[in-house]
Amino acid sequence: NVTSVQFFTNSVSVGADTTAPYSIVASNLAAGSYALRAVAADNSGLTSTSSVVNISVVAPAAVTLSSPVVSNGQFQFTYSADAGLRYVVENSSNLVNWSSLTTNTASGSTVLYGEAFDVNVLRFYRVGRLPNP
Repeated sequence: NVTSVQFFTNSVSVGADTTAPYSIVASNLAAGSYALRAVAADNSGLTSTSSVVNISVVAPAAVTLSSPVVSNGQFQFTYSADAGLRYVVENSSNLVNWSSLTTNTASGSTVLYGEAFDVNVLRFYRVGRLPNP
């Protein structure tokens, strides 16, 4: 019976798991190429090493907001995106407390966001990329 699995990135141990299903979460990887492998150990002390899986982590482009416009009672802007990645639009009235307005997965290189415009309310907007599941 398998008792633990140790995980390696570029031959450096990045963690181990002793509970099935054996896994770890690799987060905040810098852009680059990585060789991943796992070594399973059983209750007899025997080990087995997986095949290497090569992955590439690509840094997403910076998010740029553009084309703000008020039209027909709607405030709209577009933001740059990488198709398939998840984004969140937030707003604030004081640049301290932020509220999430929407999250979405971009289907193209730009996304249009819009909401009802209130001339008596000061709002700041920001867009951030979310981790993909």
